[in-house]
Amino acid sequence: MPASTSPTSSCLACTAGWRSAGSSRSTASSTSCRSSPASPTSASGRAPPVGARIGATGWLAGEARLAGGTLLDRAGLWGSGALGATARKVVDPTLAFQGTLGGNYLRVDFDGDGGALWLAEVESRGDIQLRAPNGIAGVWVGVGFAFPIAHDGGYPAMGRFAPQTRGDLHVGGVYAVVPSWDVYVEYSILDRGDLVDPQTTVPVLAGGFDQRQLMLGVTRRFDVDEDDEAARLAW
Repeated sequence: MPASTSPTSSCLACTAGWRSAGSSRSTASSTSCRSSPASPTSASGRAPPVGARIGATGWLAGEARLAGGTLLDRAGLWGSGALGATARKVVDPTLAFQGTLGGNYLRVDFDGDGGALWLAEVESRGDIQLRAPNGIAGVWVGVGFAFPIAHDGGYPAMGRFAPQTRGDLHVGGVYAVVPSWDVYVEYSILDRGDLVDPQTTVPVLAGGFDQRQLMLGVTRRFDVDEDDEAARLAW
């Protein structure tokens, strides 16, 4: 699809994180997105996604996420769950490399006799992260992919579900207003399927079809020692 016809999505996110004993961390977030024009099959609303991340070592962490919501015009419900592992190599306080590998399951139930569809896929992402020596600001660039491994079902009156591989590019930055509050922005280019052939798209707003996405967010971190410089590099 030509870039000029790709929908543009704008999102506003708020995230809260709690660090417990050791390297465990839990997060809860609320994200609101708007797409113009919207995919005829995309999700329009979502319950606040929740997640947890547990640092197994100083460089490896496991994570889990749950999310769900409604389709456009309340034509059905969707839910997803993901498990993954993230590895990070801190070369220097100003430079780090990060990679994520995981799996995601999505199910969509359409209202009435519309039936349902589901998708299982492998997701991966790699990032290069640069930050100021004092940790007050940082930028990153990364690429990601999602590879469908199993799926079934179809869209009402549109045919069988035939999702394609997703590829995306991310560029972002973050600024620590104070040690426990961060503001960030991320611009993403996502490529998946073709809106003129909806069976090749996935019915979620974030990453389900070709689009340009701008994410603005605020993160509040609790239980952070303002004098602990290592906390800025922790999971």
